[in-house]
Amino acid sequence: MRTTNMFYWLALGCSLPVVLIAAGCASIKGETVVEKRDYVINVRDETLEKLYELKPDTKAKVTAAEAYGVFSNMGTKILLLSSGNGFGVVTNNRTGNTTFMDMREFGVGIGMGVKDFRQVFIFFNKDALNKFVTEGWQYGGEGDAAAQHEGEGASTTAAHDLHEGMDIYQFNESGLALSATISGTKYSRNDELNK
Repeated sequence: MRTTNMFYWLALGCSLPVVLIAAGCASIKGETVVEKRDYVINVRDETLEKLYELKPDTKAKVTAAEAYGVFSNMGTKILLLSSGNGFGVVTNNRTGNTTFMDMREFGVGIGMGVKDFRQVFIFFNKDALNKFVTEGWQYGGEGDAAAQHEGEGASTTAAHDLHEGMDIYQFNESGLALSATISGTKYSRNDELNK
């Protein structure tokens, strides 16, 4: 029994630094606030193009929605720990205003790998939008898996209604997130870019 406990703490101690370093990989590029904002907007536009290519019906949903948010995330899972971070922007279709945001995740579980993925939130009403951009949003629990699309390894999407008033589409280059859940992830305003 002591050997098992010792292995657990050794694995945990070795995993933590690697997970924390890898979690810093998804960062906003640019030196100035303007360059960083431009970078996030470019990622938003590229992500929307990819989503519309994979799931053409989402373009009408995004256009008709109260607002939409686009996020880029890099997550790692090494042995017992998982961590990730990312960035994004919420765009209000009615006003044209943008709110730049950060995302952070941390969890515990057995596994190994790196997950680079994109998320598109579609907000169908003002309440869901306002709560998300003013209070942030947090979701816990995980249950996603990757599957190839028609054996080609192409990206595709999954939608999941996690909260009344919004849908989330999540995808990456290697497959479909079957449940499209956001595990232990916290979304909050980016103070630097919203000045």
